[in-house]
Amino acid sequence: MNSSRIEHYPDAASFYRAATDYLVTRGTRHLDTWYMRIGTPDDFSESTAPFADYFQAVLDWAAAGGSVKRLFCIGTSRAHTRWTAQHREETRHLRSYSIREVTWPIKADLMSMAIMDTSAVFLAFTVGDRVQGMRIEDTEAASYFKSYFDRHWENARDVPRAPAA
Repeated sequence: MNSSRIEHYPDAASFYRAATDYLVTRGTRHLDTWYMRIGTPDDFSESTAPFADYFQAVLDWAAAGGSVKRLFCIGTSRAHTRWTAQHREETRHLRSYSIREVTWPIKADLMSMAIMDTSAVFLAFTVGDRVQGMRIEDTEAASYFKSYFDRHWENARDVPRAPAA
């Protein structure tokens, strides 16, 4: 029998602090994550410092050898496309950091998700004007979310690395 642990986070700060802590202290080897918000990650970072810290922690963790697949929703504005291209340029040296993009034409946030190995899933939802989330520690649940992520990853557009100058 698989035992589950679920922890709820009432706001973005507690959610992203917990996700950062889990990533860097639990011996995680692989991270599948997606960012599905109306604004770009830079927009969200300006209003939510713990998200900015988490975003940077993922990059630092990838630089130290962690494997990352990151899926970005580019929304309907050109700002998303420019942001993703710039981010790819800034991260082209990270060989274990892959990014793809999908279009999300609806003007509402979907959810953000981080699957750490196949042991934990972090889910963030916009509820009204704030972000709330949860962590599910359960290998069976993580495998369901991993399959769900993989279907989207396989159908997303690659954001290729530009050749090094």
